[in-house]
Amino acid sequence: MGSDIPSRDRVTELRIRGLRTLEDVTLPLGRLTALVGENGVGKSSVAEACALLCRLGRESFPDAFLHAHGGFPGLLRRGADAIGLGLTLEGAGAPLRYDAPCPRPRRRRTSSPGSWP
Repeated sequence: MGSDIPSRDRVTELRIRGLRTLEDVTLPLGRLTALVGENGVGKSSVAEACALLCRLGRESFPDAFLHAHGGFPGLLRRGADAIGLGLTLEGAGAPLRYDAPCPRPRRRRTSSPGSWP
């Protein structure tokens, strides 16, 4: 394996804010990154963020996001008002930074017969 192998785009950084146990994390990624740590420190939350980012480009993303792990309340870190997911993609061209804010969904206003909408 030498330098004659063309470079391929790869994710070099993952950003997660307000997701489950993660308050505000920027995780640099190498060619191989291993997550190691005590229980409850966020390894599964990082994996969940990766799974959500993989679904981001799909039309079904909003539905998948709202129903993952008990919906938005189950994903939102206690005390946070939004979830933020992002990544940096690098390769042959300029680095591409992509951020996807996921604010708390608004509650639908319901009305009963005879009441104002």
